[in-house]
Amino acid sequence: MSRQPGFVLVIIMSDACGHCVNFKNTQLATLKRRIAKEFDNVKVEEITLPTFSSDLPEKYPPSLKNLISWFPMFMLCDGENWSSACNNKKNLSKFIVFNGEMSNGKPQIKSKYALNAENILKWMETGN
Repeated sequence: MSRQPGFVLVIIMSDACGHCVNFKNTQLATLKRRIAKEFDNVKVEEITLPTFSSDLPEKYPPSLKNLISWFPMFMLCDGENWSSACNNKKNLSKFIVFNGEMSNGKPQIKSKYALNAENILKWMETGN
C-alpha cells in the first residue's frame, strides 16, 4: 500500500491556453524537480485538458471541475482530503490557490505574483 502524501499540488492546464503552454515549456520541469528536491511530502498531480471546457478524466472527483476558475490553476490540498475525494468521488474542501483566494467555496483570482516556478515554490512554503 502506498503512503498518502502530506500535500498534493494540483496543476490544471489547458492545451488551448497560451499561458499554460508557455508555463509547461519554460517552468514546469524546474518546478517539478525543485518540489521533488525540497518537499518530501508533496505529490504533484498534473492535469492537462485539451480545451477550456473539456471534462476531467473520470479518476478525478466531479467537484474539481467546479473549482477551475482560470488556467493555469495551482491548488495545494492536504493529502488526506485529496485521496478521499479521488477514491470516493467526494467534494474537495481543503486547499489553497496560487494567485487566488477562496470566497464562498469558489476560487477568485487575485493575481499577486508572476507565473514562475520560484513564486509557486514561495507560495507553497508560506500559503499566501
